Amino acid sequence: MAKSYAEAMAAVEGARELVLGSFNVYATRTAQRTNDTMKVLTLVTVLLLPGSLIAGLLGMNVIVPLDKDNPLSFWMVIAGVGLLAILILTIARRRGWM
Repeated sequence: MAKSYAEAMAAVEGARELVLGSFNVYATRTAQRTNDTMKVLTLVTVLLLPGSLIAGLLGMNVIVPLDKDNPLSFWMVIAGVGLLAILILTIARRRGWM
């Protein structure tokens, strides 16, 4: 009977280790998906924040170097925001963030 008890305990311990190992794999995969999602959200924020800042500054009622009545000024601002986004993406790729 002592032998059966020892075998049963060994089986229970083995099952316990399998369950804990499976849970660790699940937790690790969930953490990786969360990290990937956060990386994308951070990159989107970094890309949009400078453009939002520039648009906010240019939307203020002060005299700016660009002529506010010239439609070309709008496209110059859009080009500046696009170039800034490309610069940020280039830096992110070189540093291995993407």
